[in-house]
Amino acid sequence: SPVCGGGESGDTCSEQEEDIAALRRENESLRSQLQAVGFSASSNAAMHHPCISQCPPAVLTSDLLQVERSLQSRVVQLESEGRRLAEQLAESQTSLREERASHTRDRDNLIVQHRAEVEQVTSDRGEAEERWRRECEEWRVRVGRAEEGERERMDELKLAEQKLACVTQEKTEVCGQLEQERSGHTEEVASLQLQLTAATDQNEKIQGELEAARQCVHRLESYLGGELPEEGLTWRDERTALLTRILEMEGERERGERETHLMAVRLAAISEILSLQETALQGKGVGAVEKARAEEIGSSPKEPGDGDVATQGGGEGGLKSLLTLWREKVFALLVQARLTQMQHGQELINTQARVSALAGEVGERQRERDLVTHTLTDRTAQLQLLTTQNEELGRCVQRAEEGWMASQTAADGLSEGLHLALTGVGQRWARLKSCLDGCLSRLASYQQRVGVATGRVAALKVLVGSQMVLGGGKITRDNPPRGDYVIAERYDVTTQTEPSEKAQDLSK
Repeated sequence: SPVCGGGESGDTCSEQEEDIAALRRENESLRSQLQAVGFSASSNAAMHHPCISQCPPAVLTSDLLQVERSLQSRVVQLESEGRRLAEQLAESQTSLREERASHTRDRDNLIVQHRAEVEQVTSDRGEAEERWRRECEEWRVRVGRAEEGERERMDELKLAEQKLACVTQEKTEVCGQLEQERSGHTEEVASLQLQLTAATDQNEKIQGELEAARQCVHRLESYLGGELPEEGLTWRDERTALLTRILEMEGERERGERETHLMAVRLAAISEILSLQETALQGKGVGAVEKARAEEIGSSPKEPGDGDVATQGGGEGGLKSLLTLWREKVFALLVQARLTQMQHGQELINTQARVSALAGEVGERQRERDLVTHTLTDRTAQLQLLTTQNEELGRCVQRAEEGWMASQTAADGLSEGLHLALTGVGQRWARLKSCLDGCLSRLASYQQRVGVATGRVAALKVLVGSQMVLGGGKITRDNPPRGDYVIAERYDVTTQTEPSEKAQDLSK
């Protein structure tokens, strides 16, 4: 680098200056020695060589000349070497000045470049801090919105759970009422069975009496057969036709009794099936509510505190440490934001799974309720069919009674007894008919109640479906999911009067 080159050239110049100074000192010492040679040569030679005083002056002069010439040659060499060293020194100084100038220019350029870099880093740091502040603010806003949306979803889920609990409680109450009414119906069916048994016994007695009367009439006919005139034969034919009609009516009555008995048995079996299904529905509904209430919902992670980044003043190391700290802080915030997003996504998935489970349970209850409703409808149709058959039997019995009243003039005692017996049977059939009509009216009211409960369950299904649809999208303050609640409330208000039309509107 230029800085390192400047340092090496400075060391070389300092060494050359030291060499030049040493040469100058040596040159001065030689000159001083040369000047002192002429004055102290003889004394020194005498002191060091005592035999010099005995030499002739010519020898001494030649020696001195030789010494002088050697000294002069030495001086010339030293001067030439000094000039060479001076030239080298001048060249070194020139190169040193040039290097100093280049080093000065490089230093100025480096200073300017360093200042520009410092300003750039400072501006980048300011921009980075500003971006970091904006990103932190944006993340705070996003986290706040996410928490607010999560709170709203939790409130809606709690409200849905409360409504589901209310609907479950209502269903339990309705099931209890249906159970009570079913027990009452069971008692009524038992009493009807007892009445049917008593009527069957009485019919058997009447049939025995009829058989005895028929035998008596047969004996009378065999006894009086040859003595009856033509008019008596006509009356006998009419009576035979009436007896045949009575036998047919008795057979039809027996068939009606058997069908009524079978209807009572089927009604008892259906009541037991309904009680078992309602018990299973009640157990499943309570288990689903307890499971939904037992689920714990995790709280959102806390937002880390915003600490101040400690900066060091001046220097490249301080800027690097500042950038490193800033990057670490941004990376930590990004990682924490990603973790928060993943946790929110997992909580959203869990919430949607719970809502789907609740929707599945509601759908299963709806299907079971539909099955029960269809079963009740089938049984109601069968009961209506049996009622029609009983009415036909009643009409047949009425015609038989009319026949017995017409034949009363023909047979005094026997006809009167038969008429009384058939009148009692007709009264009993009328009582049975009134009891069956009451049962049918109560079954119609039960069907209406079941229809109302079915409509409420359908409304709850629509609510849960809308909750699940809204949970998949974004829920904001400007678009709260309140429309389903209004529809549900309107449906609860109007479903008592028009259940089928409101159910169609709600499904649309």
